[in-house]
Amino acid sequence: MRFRHSVLYQNARKGQEITRRRRMKRRLFAGRERVPCCFCGKLLTLRQATIEHVVPKSRGGEFEFENLTLSCQPCNSKRGDTGYEEFRGGPDQDRSPG
Repeated sequence: MRFRHSVLYQNARKGQEITRRRRMKRRLFAGRERVPCCFCGKLLTLRQATIEHVVPKSRGGEFEFENLTLSCQPCNSKRGDTGYEEFRGGPDQDRSPG
C-alpha cells in the first residue's frame, strides 16, 4: 500500500509540473499567435515552442519568468546546458544555432 501511495504522489507532482509549464508558456506568448525562436528567429506556434532557460538549471537557473524564453525544439536540443550567450556566439553575433 505504501508503494501505491508513493506512485500516486509522484504522478500528482508530475501533473502539477506539466500544468505549471503550460501556464508559463501561455504567459510567455502573451496573446500573440506566433513568437520567434530566441536563437534562430523561426516563427513558432504555441505547440511548436519549447521553454528555454536563459541560465540553465544545471548552472543554477530557476524556473522563473525572468529566466525563461521560448525556442524551437532543434535549437533547444543543440544548446544542451551551454549558456545563452555562449550558444549564440556572444552578444554581437548572428542568431543562428549552427
